[in-house]
Amino acid sequence: MANTGENLFPIAVLLDEMKSEDVEARINAMKKLRIIAQALGLQRTRTELIPFLAEQVEDDDEVLLVMASELGQMMDYIGGPKDAVILLNPLSSLAGVEETVVRDKAVESCCTVINGLEVNDIVEHVVPILQRLSTGDWFTSRVSACGLFSSTYGKLTAQQTESKKILRQLFATLCTDETPMVRRAASKHIGPFATMVEKEFVLNEFLALFNNLAGDDQDSVRLLAIENCTAFAKILNQAENNIHILPLVKACASDKSWRVRNNVAKEFYPLSDAMGATVTRIELLPLFVRLLQDPEAEVRASAAHNVAGYVKLVGSERFTTDILPVIRESVIDPAQNVRLSLAESLIDITANLTQDEAAPTVVPLIMQALRDEAPEVRLKILEGLHKVANTLGSQFLEVTVLPVLLLLGNDSLWRIREKVITQIPLLASSLGATIFEKDLLALYLGTYADQVNAVRMAATRCLEPLARSLGIPWIRNKLIPKLQSQFATQGSSYLQRITVLYGVRDLSTHADLADAAEDLLPLLLTAIKDTVPNVRFVAVKILHEGIVSNAYSKNKISTEIQPTLANLITQDTDPDVKYFAQLALEAIH
Repeated sequence: MANTGENLFPIAVLLDEMKSEDVEARINAMKKLRIIAQALGLQRTRTELIPFLAEQVEDDDEVLLVMASELGQMMDYIGGPKDAVILLNPLSSLAGVEETVVRDKAVESCCTVINGLEVNDIVEHVVPILQRLSTGDWFTSRVSACGLFSSTYGKLTAQQTESKKILRQLFATLCTDETPMVRRAASKHIGPFATMVEKEFVLNEFLALFNNLAGDDQDSVRLLAIENCTAFAKILNQAENNIHILPLVKACASDKSWRVRNNVAKEFYPLSDAMGATVTRIELLPLFVRLLQDPEAEVRASAAHNVAGYVKLVGSERFTTDILPVIRESVIDPAQNVRLSLAESLIDITANLTQDEAAPTVVPLIMQALRDEAPEVRLKILEGLHKVANTLGSQFLEVTVLPVLLLLGNDSLWRIREKVITQIPLLASSLGATIFEKDLLALYLGTYADQVNAVRMAATRCLEPLARSLGIPWIRNKLIPKLQSQFATQGSSYLQRITVLYGVRDLSTHADLADAAEDLLPLLLTAIKDTVPNVRFVAVKILHEGIVSNAYSKNKISTEIQPTLANLITQDTDPDVKYFAQLALEAIH
């Protein structure tokens, strides 16, 4: 872009907005950075805009947060990778501010820029920036530096041994920093950094750093270090894990701080998987059982999340002898969050077992969870029921699960009733039309009169999958007459009649269900004459959708639908009904 007076306008505007006393105006100015950079061109963006931004790091935190985010997205407005290094100047300044969210966003944007740089630029520019941040007087810059090591080290090649050595030494210094916040940041990032470092240095340097952080006197440092156990376990072989990681895991699983034990419990399956099945069965399984019985409910809940994965590792036999007795106690744990975590795991366990394996072990626990006093636990089981339908089998569903669902279908909590209704198509598919009609049809139809709209609408959404599960003939012969009767029931609420109409819509607007659509047409034509305008309004809209989707034959349209619509346009008193009747009539031509 030519350097004209007109071309100076965007910078002038930005300067004016950035001097505004209104924070929102300054935020909006920052949000325009890429637009302004595009208008200025590459050269002026590099020489004017970026230096200007580097001087704005004393602004309000809200403004700085937007600046940090925008700078990370300006690579394409600067030029090539070599030019992008100038973005690191303002970003590294933002990485040292007091506000945590600004620093975190600046680090994220720095990593984006670093990933796009060439190796020579990393050595020439990024390593010195990391040195400056890592040795800064304020702990904030040292905290931010911890998040840049893995991206920087990962870009260096085998030839940059000196630069790699500098980075490892800087990080080692941060791991022993006198400020707990810095050590905490080092604990958080040591795992990702270790995955980038050559294994010899992991063994000779990083394991010692990791063990020191994991044994730090500050709980917050220890618990973040523990989160990286899995990363180290994946780097090392089994023998090395037995020497270096296993003792640490054992110590942390017995740590006096429940937060440390909780972090171990959260990661116990991925960690065990990385350590291998043999070590898991011999060494880690007893620790896992102990975490499932921890005095703190949070730890027990975190461990319960790992149960499903653990079954895969230890096998069904060890699961039955070692873990099953504990989770039988957990399913009646006084803490709701423990039972909720376990409910999710029970579903995942059952999905991976055969019916013979699941029936005597896990299924009784699922049934107990379905009767749990906490609605969240019952909901969790209901949400996962589709995953285990094949494992349970139709006979078991009928004899064991169905009675419980019928009971829950009248639960006082509407979310439970809604979730039960969403399982209706699954049950219909598994149990067949005969059992569905005998045991579930009354529950399903009763939902159309539920006091809560979300439950009623869940019932209408079931109609199409029901038609596909039970077949159009069954729908035409058994369900449609029931819907017509439901609609015509004396004293029914207009909301109930509208719900039936929405069910009609779900069947009528699918071309491959045309037979059902024509069977339902009389119901729609009856609804158009309803005394309540809202019912007529919904009926006309659904009729319009059916016409557009070609749900009706030409004969039905000409002999029944068209005259009815014409009559509505001239006779109905409600303007909305007349308007949609006109739309439907126009859709015919």
